[in-house]
Amino acid sequence: MTEEERIAAEAAAKEVTPPQDETAIDYKALYEKEKEELDQAKYTLTKKNIESKNKQPAPPIELPDVAEIVRQEVQKGLSSLQGDILEDELLTITNDPDERNLIRLKYESAINKTGFTRAAIRNDLLNAKLLANAPKYQTINKEMAEALKSKKGITPGGSGSNQDPANGVKVDDLQKHFKAADWTFMKNAGWSDEKIKRAIPKQG
Repeated sequence: MTEEERIAAEAAAKEVTPPQDETAIDYKALYEKEKEELDQAKYTLTKKNIESKNKQPAPPIELPDVAEIVRQEVQKGLSSLQGDILEDELLTITNDPDERNLIRLKYESAINKTGFTRAAIRNDLLNAKLLANAPKYQTINKEMAEALKSKKGITPGGSGSNQDPANGVKVDDLQKHFKAADWTFMKNAGWSDEKIKRAIPKQG
């Protein structure tokens, strides 16, 4: 090894790996964990239903209800259309496929649906996005609270004339709790200040 190569190797060994973003979320890992829990719950419920049915006498044979069959087919068509709208709106919300999977899971399992029009589906997906990113917002919120505490010598829940008692933040400082992209996203969606305040994660 030449002297220049030795110097270059020593310099490379001294390089410090840049710190990782503590607010980054492993969407794939969160999705797989929650999916596994939901699948286990569904399996347990299905097993109990089967066991319950096996203990009951077989129901009498009934002739098919044509009107019900037609209704079910129409419902299938509507469900398919809603599914297409859901996927279209997901693509406009994020380009990250793992984040989309987690948002879809939150939408299906943790969101009270407000409707099935395109506007309602989009609004529900935005709420699901906030749930999916809650760990990131909690980390940001805690970091900001610590920064304010050290800078101003006050606690996050301190009193103030322009402070939100529910979350311990000033009403006019809402934007500081979100990344620029998320803030723009919520504002473009027409969210009120009150709704944005409710989206700020509570400190544990």
